[in-house]
Amino acid sequence: MSSRTRRRPKHTRVEAGLDYFYIQHLQTGLFLSEKDSNVTPTRQVLALPKLPPEQEGTQLWAFTGQGQIVNQYSGLVLEVPKAADGVRVVENRSAGSDIQRAGQRWRRSHSGRVESYLDRHFVLGLSSPVSAAFVVLKPRTTLDSDPSQQWRLIKSVSPFSVAAQE
Repeated sequence: MSSRTRRRPKHTRVEAGLDYFYIQHLQTGLFLSEKDSNVTPTRQVLALPKLPPEQEGTQLWAFTGQGQIVNQYSGLVLEVPKAADGVRVVENRSAGSDIQRAGQRWRRSHSGRVESYLDRHFVLGLSSPVSAAFVVLKPRTTLDSDPSQQWRLIKSVSPFSVAAQE
């Protein structure tokens, strides 16, 4: 095995027909991101500052027709094993059956929350509001405009620029 660092190819797993977005945490301005560069299943998901253009595929996501959120670079989907406070969100291969896929399904609410299909009372949040944080499930607050639970979709319109999704 070579000791050289490999550059990650850009846009390696684009699926036809999907619109890819940056998913930005409203309170912190951080972006949903892959934790590391190894394409292996069941890896942690972080919220990080915007990455340079050559790494943008790790921060681009699409909502599929089955309610999954898939990463452009890895082709893996967001998953939680159960709906509970503080459970870390991971990336995994898409599951085969609807029962297995329940932990991989998400809804985006009118208020900008990303809700777990397992229990809509749990939404995507951050482990802490710092410059890099784990993406975790949090109990849904009663305040619809809570920025700690809101995510903005920013459509990827070209490899080097983005436009806010309305």
